[in-house]
Amino acid sequence: MSFTSYEFVLVFLPIVLGGTALLARLKQSAYKKLWLVAASVLFYAWASPAALAWLLVSAAVSYLLANAIHRTNREKVAARKILVGAGCLFHVLFLGFFKYVDLSSLAASTGDLGALVFLVPMGVSFFTFQFIVFLLEVYRGKDIPSKPLDFLLFSTFFVYRTMGPIMSHADFRTQMESERALCTTSEEFARGLYQFVLGLTKKLVLADTVAVIANNGFSRGGQVGLLVAWGAALAYTFQLYFDFSGYSDMAIGIGRMLGVRLPQNFDSPYKSESVSAFWRRWHMTLGRALTTSVYISLGGNRRGLPRTCLNLFLVMIVSGIWHGDTVNFLIWGAAYGLILVFERLCEQPLLSKIPTWLRRCLTFLTVTLLWVPFRAATLNGTMRIWRGMLNFSDLGIPQYAALAQDGIIHFPTPLALLYGTGLILLCALIAFIPKNSHEKTEAMRFDTKTALLLAFLIFFCLIHMSRAGVFLYENF
Repeated sequence: MSFTSYEFVLVFLPIVLGGTALLARLKQSAYKKLWLVAASVLFYAWASPAALAWLLVSAAVSYLLANAIHRTNREKVAARKILVGAGCLFHVLFLGFFKYVDLSSLAASTGDLGALVFLVPMGVSFFTFQFIVFLLEVYRGKDIPSKPLDFLLFSTFFVYRTMGPIMSHADFRTQMESERALCTTSEEFARGLYQFVLGLTKKLVLADTVAVIANNGFSRGGQVGLLVAWGAALAYTFQLYFDFSGYSDMAIGIGRMLGVRLPQNFDSPYKSESVSAFWRRWHMTLGRALTTSVYISLGGNRRGLPRTCLNLFLVMIVSGIWHGDTVNFLIWGAAYGLILVFERLCEQPLLSKIPTWLRRCLTFLTVTLLWVPFRAATLNGTMRIWRGMLNFSDLGIPQYAALAQDGIIHFPTPLALLYGTGLILLCALIAFIPKNSHEKTEAMRFDTKTALLLAFLIFFCLIHMSRAGVFLYENF
């Protein structure tokens, strides 16, 4: 069940919201928690009961080890290190098994049972990182295990379970221990609905529309012309942003309607003036998880500049490996690691001499170039697009016009050129100029104009929902 499916938007979500609202009249928050656990289990098991079992196993191991770490005297350093090391190793092997083992061959060799058991759990990359951070924070004394019911909800909560945002257990535990746990006001509910609809619009109307250009461009064989290469790269740059930030907005909006405040995950990253700033504003919760689990564990910036630079590089290598198992992701992570090291060595005095507009352009250009190996299926595919971006001898205008063809409506070449270019420019304007969805949500007005806008966007999204594509980060 996807956030962009009819059954979720028109059936599942209204029932969950309605049930939570009815249970809010009871003083005991445990009833609301049990209701949301049941809804989350149903949501997750919708794809596969076996996948749900794997999630619960991972959660149980995390909870048992966290309690053991918490109960172990802090003076017993070796014992605590063994416990937290065992937990981190379990989750790394767990993630490695599902991401890097050929499960299709393994399932085929073990028959029907194997096909049922060896199914990748949804969001495995996200929840393993979440549990690792939880164990490390308990080990460092910055968090404590919550009550069993609260931890079960934390582990299964459908709102962020498949693709984040990666919420910290400490934040979730604090909210669940509050007297107003899972309570929301009419104003908060309205803001949550507003952000959910904005996210739904970003995904269905922008991301899935510009995806046609990106998919056609990256799937082309042979030599690629200049316009085709840049069109495909830019289209994917905006597709990925509106796809994933749209999902994050939807998750944050649903959480807000249910009385759970999820962390912001995007902060206008394409407006960044450096690559370092970009990574502080793109997938912000992953950045914090990497900082907690990798950067700090390696020593952070406490061991001098050379070690700090090495740690920054290794963090991006881990990020690349976390995203995928091909050489493309390794190149992607290594390239970003080198750029972050370069910016750290240059520091602000040198970079500040470059005009702001030029820094933003250079940062966006760098990000666009490095989304190519992130999207291309192979290293050859990456090099083909990169060569095309420097192929000034071949503009490839007819091929560029063909990128806008979706196989349903055939546009004449002039109209296809105008449509494709206009769509990319529209995405650029939305990403660069107005306030982001988080800022818009906080500044929203409770008036008729806003209500009419929401009604129009919902109607527009329902029309586009029949062609909804999968979320890109479901692949990670």
